[in-house]
Amino acid sequence: MPKKGKEEAPGLWAHREGARGAAVTVQERTHGGNLWLRYWSQRDKQYTWENLAHTDREIAVRKAIEVNATLRTNRESLAKGAKPLSWLLRLNEEAETPRKKKGPADDLRHMDIQQVAFGDSCDVRSLTTGKLKAFLSAHRAGTLKVEGRELGKCSDTTAGNDIRLLQTILRWAAEEGHLDDAPVRPSVLAFTAPRNLNKRQPVATYDRFLRVRPHCDRPEYPLFGSFMDLVESLGWRVSPSGSCAAPSWTCGANPRRRSGGY
Repeated sequence: MPKKGKEEAPGLWAHREGARGAAVTVQERTHGGNLWLRYWSQRDKQYTWENLAHTDREIAVRKAIEVNATLRTNRESLAKGAKPLSWLLRLNEEAETPRKKKGPADDLRHMDIQQVAFGDSCDVRSLTTGKLKAFLSAHRAGTLKVEGRELGKCSDTTAGNDIRLLQTILRWAAEEGHLDDAPVRPSVLAFTAPRNLNKRQPVATYDRFLRVRPHCDRPEYPLFGSFMDLVESLGWRVSPSGSCAAPSWTCGANPRRRSGGY
C-alpha cells in the first residue's frame, strides 16, 4: 500500500517522468535499497510514496511512465468533469479502506482486472448493466488479459467478486462525496452479480424409507420406529443427513408452522 512521507536527503538515485501536477519520481530512499514511486495525491494534498519492492531501475522507470500517463489522463478527464475509473480506484487504494477476507493484495488484483476490462480512462458515469454483463462473459470465458497473461476461465462466483468489489468502491466514493457531480447509474449499483449455486442434497425416496423402516424397531433404538411412523403419517421429507421438512401445503394450512429443516 502507498505510504506518505517527506522527501529523503539528496545524493540518492532518482528519475522523474512528466510535468508538474502529474509528475512521478522513482528513486532510492536508502543506498542500494528498494526503489519507491513518489507522486502528488490530489485527495490528501501531499506526496504519496509507493514501495516497488525491488531494485531494478529499468522496470521502475517503465512503472513511472505508466503511472504518469494514468495521472495525466485522469487530470485531463477531471478538468472536463469526468470521473475516470483508474482515478477512483487509486483514491480508494490511498484511503486504505477496511478490507475483508483475503485483504488488500487480493483487492488490488481485482482492481487490475477491472482497469484492463473497462479501461483506465473509463468514466464511471458511462458504466451500464450491459457493460457489466459483457465483462462477466469475457471473464468467465477467459479472454481477459492482465500484463500480457490470459486469466483463464473462471466460475460465476470468481467473476462476480470483481463486480461486487467495483460496486463497493462506487458506493464508498458516493458516500465520500467524490461522485456528487457525477452520479453512477442506480442500475449499476443494483446489479446482482452471479454466484455458484449450491446443489441441494437429494431427498430420500419412499423406497429408501421402506428399506430403513424394518430396522427401526431394534432394542437399541426404542423411539426411532415411532419417529419414522410419524414422519410417514405427516408426509414429511427426510434427507440423507436425517433432517426433516414439512411440505409447503401444511405450512400454508397452519400459519404457525414454519417450513424448512427440523
